[in-house]
Order: sequence, then structure tokens, then C-alpha cells
Amino acid sequence: MPKEKQSSLNSFFSKKRTLSENPSTSSASSSSPEEILEPPAKSPTITSAGLKDLPSEILVQIFQYLTIQDCLRDPRDDNCGEANPVSDVPYDVSHVVKSAEKLSDAERVQFLENCWRPTPSCSNLDTQYWKSGNLNKHIKFQIKWLDQRKWLAYSARPDHIGAWCITCCLFLSDNEKASLGSFVKTPFRTYNKSKEKFDGHETKEYHKKAVERSYVVRAQVSNIQKRIDTQIDSVRMDNIQSNKTVLPLIVDAVMLCAKQQIAFRGHRDYNIDFAEAPAQNEGNFIAILRLLAESNPELKRHLISGPANARYTSKTVQNEIISVMADLIRDYFRQCLEETPHFALIADETTSEGREVLSVCLRLLDFADPTNPIQREVLLDLCDLPRTTGSVIAATIRESLERQKVDIANCRGQAYDTTASMSSNKKGGKSCVTQLIEVFYDIGHALDRGLETDIIYFDFAKAFDSVCLAKLV
Repeated sequence: MPKEKQSSLNSFFSKKRTLSENPSTSSASSSSPEEILEPPAKSPTITSAGLKDLPSEILVQIFQYLTIQDCLRDPRDDNCGEANPVSDVPYDVSHVVKSAEKLSDAERVQFLENCWRPTPSCSNLDTQYWKSGNLNKHIKFQIKWLDQRKWLAYSARPDHIGAWCITCCLFLSDNEKASLGSFVKTPFRTYNKSKEKFDGHETKEYHKKAVERSYVVRAQVSNIQKRIDTQIDSVRMDNIQSNKTVLPLIVDAVMLCAKQQIAFRGHRDYNIDFAEAPAQNEGNFIAILRLLAESNPELKRHLISGPANARYTSKTVQNEIISVMADLIRDYFRQCLEETPHFALIADETTSEGREVLSVCLRLLDFADPTNPIQREVLLDLCDLPRTTGSVIAATIRESLERQKVDIANCRGQAYDTTASMSSNKKGGKSCVTQLIEVFYDIGHALDRGLETDIIYFDFAKAFDSVCLAKLV
């Protein structure tokens, strides 16, 4: 018995004849050399004859081959709409599988709202084939699933074909995606188990987190006033505006105490409860703030409900404000010295709380009114004295002037008290300071006149009182 020849793959496809061929004579001319086989415009037409005798493995390979050939075209061609290459579809889910983190929030929302989906007339959707007993079964991706599951998306690109979770792809980080599988890192294609797989994905914690993020981002993009960064900026700006209102009042209280030369702090000046009436003397500074708060609701709110570490009422803040005031006053009088650099030096040492303190003052011209300059005696610096010898005092004065950027060579006079450490002609502070001053010939006469003058006596209290705090404002 002769062996039956095995059929080829082409034997399972029907032939298409030319339109000019007469159908009535097709059987007679089937072997004619003029017969032309047209290339299939789409997928080859498969006849049912002989398919039932094929092994299931070959049948699955045939259908998978034909499906892939269809998917090489844009799913929106002929049956699905526009005719563009699949790679050119801008909102196909495959574009964000690995690059979603590069998108801004607005771009993610735009992608989510415009994600591509096949049209109902599309016939070349991905198909799953499997064998159940002696039966060969298949099922296509159903477009109705996209309406039932808003998070579901479909990609027709050959390397990403299948179902995806667009929400997880857009709103999960690359690190969160690393350990995931179907719907997020790989496409889902087991369509015969779609119902249970879809339900299972919706219960995953990472999916719930992605959905929550999508709601937040969409709300922020649609209403910029509700964005977290906008709200943080709004709170920050409110704090800045509140501080601009409150801080000048606190500075005014410090200036008032400084101008009136009254003590700042009282018996208890820490852990002040501004919501309660004072039980004991809290000091002039706190009392002034309480008085100002009675007529200023913003200051009252700040003192009562403001953060304890940002009330700006501590002794540390008071000292810092005083230091800033002193720097501003020094800057002003340094500008006066730029107009007329010559000055007279005044210094005196005293004991304060068991330590020696040297006050360094200058007598100079104040050019607040350029047409009528005023002579002023101003406090420049307070320095600690390790010893009260003339050389130590002179060195301290020199360091103070250098620190305050005042050139000692412009000194035209000195004024001290009559103690030996200051007035001694050999080792006193006056003689040591004189040695530090560089004498030039063009100013030698004026300098000698100043140094030969007898020791000047004056009221140091008056000198301290003349410090012009008003120049701060």
C-alpha cells in the first residue's frame, strides 16, 4: 500500500482567482497556467476542511502565527480605525510600562484620560488557545472588559500585546514594580481566567495604593489650590506674613527698653503663659508685649498659640536683637568716619560682676544733617580685660578698633581717667596707645597737640547716654 503524502501548510488555504476569471469555467481551467494566486490582503482565509484532523499543537501554532501577523499592523487600521504604525500610537499603555517615572503629574493624568483602546469593530484582538480534553478552545480579549474595569488597558504592540493595569503602570514606582508580574510588569493573556484574575488584581494592596495615588494626583492637577505643594506654600506664606507683623512689635519692645535704659527681665522670664495673667513680676519686656497684644490680635494669637520655639521672646532672642541694633549703629557711625575720618578716643575700665570691662568710645562728627554736622560721643565696643596694665589696655583698644574696622592712625586725641594704669607717662594706657599710632609729617603737628593736652575729664554716664539708638530706624 503506497504511503500517503503528508499535506503542506498551503493545502489548508483557499485560492483566490482574478476578477476576470469566469466562475462557471473555474473547474475546467483550474490547471490553467493563467491562474493567478493573489496575496492575502489581511490574514489568509482558513477553510474548515481538514482542520479537525490536525494535531492540536499545529493548530495552535497556526492561529498564533496568524494573530501575530495581524498585530503587526496598527490595531486601528481597516477594522479598528486610523492607519498608523503601532509604535506611533502616542497613548498605548506599552509606552509607560518602564518610563512612567519620567512623566509629570499632569502628563500622567493626560495619559490616563487618553489611553488608547481598540474600537468595538476591531477583529484582530489577542486570542488565547488551549485544549480542554479532546476539544480545542480559544477566547479573544473582550472589549467590554475595558468598560467593566476602568483600570484595564490593552496593548496591541507585538512585544506588549495583552491586558495591562494602566493605573499601576502610571502610579507605581520602578522599585514597586520590580517584584510584580501580570498586569504591571508583563501583559495578562490568560483570558479564560479573566474574571478571577481581574478580581484578584483589584484586591492587591499595591493596586489600591496606585488607585489612591491616581485620585490624589487628578484632584491636584484639576484644582491647583488643593495641591499639597501649593497648600504647603500657602501655609509657609501665611507664617512669613504673620512673622512680618509680629516681629517688628517685638523689636519695638526691645528698642523701648534700650532707649529708656530699663531692665529687660524680671524675677521669672521663662515658660511665660501669655494666656494667663501674670502671678509675679515678669520684667519690663514681657509687660510691654502684653500691653501691645491687647490692641493687636495677631500678636496676641502669636503669643498664646504660636509654637513655643518660635515666639521670639526668649532672652537669647532679646540679646540677638540688641546685637543687631548695635551693629546697625556701628555701621552708621563708620559711615560718618568715611566723611571725616579723624576722631578722639575715649576709654574707661570698670568692674562688673567680678570681671574687668573696658568701654571703648569715640568722639566724632555726625553727618545726619550734612549742612550742620553734630559732635557726638558714641560707645563703640565693650571688651573684657584679662589684666588692668597699660600694655594690656592698649592692646585691647587696638584689637577693638581693628575688629570694628576703625583705623587707629586717624586718632587725634585721647581721653581717660586719672588712674595710674591709664595716665602713666611710661606704662599707662595713654602712652602705650600713642606708640601704636603711626605719625606722619603732614599730621604731626595736630597729633602732637592732641597728645600734649592734659588728661580730659568728662562724665562717662553722659557718654553712654549719647548712644543714638534712634538711628536704627
